[in-house]
Amino acid sequence: MACEDMTSLLHASLDDELDAEHATRVERHLADCAACAAELHRLRVLKAAIRDHATYHRLPAAHRSAVLARLRAAAGAPPTARRGGLTRHVVSRRAIGGMAASLLIGLTVGSWLGPLVLGSGGEPDLSDTLVAAHVRALQPGHAIDVVSSDQHTVKPWFDGRADFSPPVKDLGEQGFALIGGRLDYVDHRTVAVIVYRRRQHQIDLFAWPLVAAAEQRSPVGIADGYHLRSWTQDGFRLVAVSNLNESELDEFVQRWRAS
Repeated sequence: MACEDMTSLLHASLDDELDAEHATRVERHLADCAACAAELHRLRVLKAAIRDHATYHRLPAAHRSAVLARLRAAAGAPPTARRGGLTRHVVSRRAIGGMAASLLIGLTVGSWLGPLVLGSGGEPDLSDTLVAAHVRALQPGHAIDVVSSDQHTVKPWFDGRADFSPPVKDLGEQGFALIGGRLDYVDHRTVAVIVYRRRQHQIDLFAWPLVAAAEQRSPVGIADGYHLRSWTQDGFRLVAVSNLNESELDEFVQRWRAS
């Protein structure tokens, strides 16, 4: 199956709308195509972010009037009727209702999807994107692609799956157990995620080659209750995300940087 045939199937797969035959074909294609697999993951992250963060607002009366005026204009040159010497445009209630629903949905979706996906500078909010990816990974079956506490197993796993070799360190003796790794798709790029555990807390360490754009948009602080720590080292942008308390996450960063 060609990649160009996958677009509609990926959306259907995301919504569990595929029959068994097409689901099998998609699964086989994704096993051999990293690009389509990354696109499906991106769609899943976006869906989760919309579900978790979208807000809903009632359209103000003034805007509703403007919408209806635009709908009448969009109806073109409708039939006319005379009443009392006045010519009035006649527009089907059903036509207006259908167009109103479409336009109102578009306006409503745009009002909250824009701020969610785009930051004030027109770029996705990197902190929110990373947290969404972390939360997604906490769901059963999504946390790890390669399960191992051996850095010499985890690091080679990325070979051929990413176009870079991420740094992997074993901090088990320092109290931060290496448990594996996975690939993710963040900020329009494939990133490596090295996964650690501190008691019952998972720490996702996102890693990708350092570029100027990433340097300008360093995620820091806290987002949706999750703590983020960002730094650069050995040519990589590194971002640790976890619900671990701040002092212990700072300790993780210090020990990782020193090892």
